Amino acid sequence: MPGILSVLETRLYLISPKFAKDQPLNYLNITSQFISNPLYAYLAVYDGNLSELLAKKKIKDQTVSNFLVSLIDDEQDRGRIPSKKMLHYLLGGTEFINDFALNRFEPFEGGARLAGTALFRDGKYTGVNLNDEDTMLANLMDGAPGKMQLIIGKADGKNYSVLVQNAKRNYDIIHDGSKLRKIGISLKLEVKLVEEGLTVQKRTNKKLAKLETKIAADIAVKTAAVIATLQKVNCDYLQLGHETAAFHPNLYKGINWREQYPQLQIKPAVKVKILNSGILE
Repeated sequence: MPGILSVLETRLYLISPKFAKDQPLNYLNITSQFISNPLYAYLAVYDGNLSELLAKKKIKDQTVSNFLVSLIDDEQDRGRIPSKKMLHYLLGGTEFINDFALNRFEPFEGGARLAGTALFRDGKYTGVNLNDEDTMLANLMDGAPGKMQLIIGKADGKNYSVLVQNAKRNYDIIHDGSKLRKIGISLKLEVKLVEEGLTVQKRTNKKLAKLETKIAADIAVKTAAVIATLQKVNCDYLQLGHETAAFHPNLYKGINWREQYPQLQIKPAVKVKILNSGILE
């Protein structure tokens, strides 16, 4: 078996990048036979020396297992990272679940920290990662609810920070008979604007609408960059192929998805509604 697989109290499986590049799920299928029911454990990539990590007795007064699992739990509660466990990958079916993103750890200050996600194609690690922000945006496009995710950017040349209160995502599969033309990703976000000094500036309806449009445009650019990365490595992390097959089975049968996906026009459309408007009537 190439690389390294580590089992931490069956709550977390850590795999090395080398192991991740050799269809790790083929090897991990054996875990379904374990009495301890590890199918509900997390699966993650550790981009460092696993032996050194596991040799540590504690990290910040916690066992290595407790520390790493708590990092995943905390970020999942915030809706910033994928939440799927071993059960999803081993029992979800092979046709569509072979493209996915695993949470990724890296060494940090004598311990470890979460550092985005590792992208997999056909069950193999592509060697390409999404950073923390891109992982969060991909998670929102994958249907994650609003959980106070923090998005930072620039609108109209000025810095902004928003907290996502509610998020709704829809896919629009546009086709012409037997030909798939494009897929639209609609992402509607209800947010709270974080203002400097914790005060809300008074705005008119017109100014508020302009600000919402500017923030939405900035987030749309960010999400489009995430899609471009996924298509570049031919990783259908959002399971758009599955979506097409489920709602347009005849259309999907005539498509070589692996060949068409990288060139397919996939366009995110973002709408933003600011809840703490501070509108001056």
